Amino acid sequence: MNIQDKSLKFDFKELGLYQVRQYEHDISYHADIVALGLVRRLTHVALHLSKYAYGISLPRHHEKFQKDYTDSFVMIVSGANLLDIDLSEINKRNNFVEGGFLSNYLYFSSIFSKSCESYDHFEKHSFHQSWEESICNLFELFEQDSIQHNISLIKDANKRLDEVESKINSKNVVYSIKNKLRV
Repeated sequence: MNIQDKSLKFDFKELGLYQVRQYEHDISYHADIVALGLVRRLTHVALHLSKYAYGISLPRHHEKFQKDYTDSFVMIVSGANLLDIDLSEINKRNNFVEGGFLSNYLYFSSIFSKSCESYDHFEKHSFHQSWEESICNLFELFEQDSIQHNISLIKDANKRLDEVESKINSKNVVYSIKNKLRV
């Protein structure tokens, strides 16, 4: 796999529509997280990326790999929204390390997490720049990897949001009342 291929890009409109949907999804379905401060929300993203690391390490045909791969992308886009990054405007940095997809996922996720930890300890650290660079590099990694492996990642991410929204709605009393009133 050549993760250095700068020509691999998502469709501009499809990416933009997904990024907006992710933002609206987070506002509508994760009020508990939206209520947190920005740094705490970025830490939440870091925890999710860490949680998915095992699944990402499995063979690609494994169901857990496929789910965690998509969920990681969802969190990367959510992180980009928190940092006000228009993903369609990312200039290809390709600051990838040796070792392929997994090594790069772990590397950039760890840099993102280190920024959260450094903020907590009030260390001298360029937090914002580090968060932004990590998210951009993770995005580029997933963009190039999914295209090279013929994975419809934006379609998969939209499907995942549909599943999450359906699950949350099925437990929501207001949603249940609205459905009853439609009868």
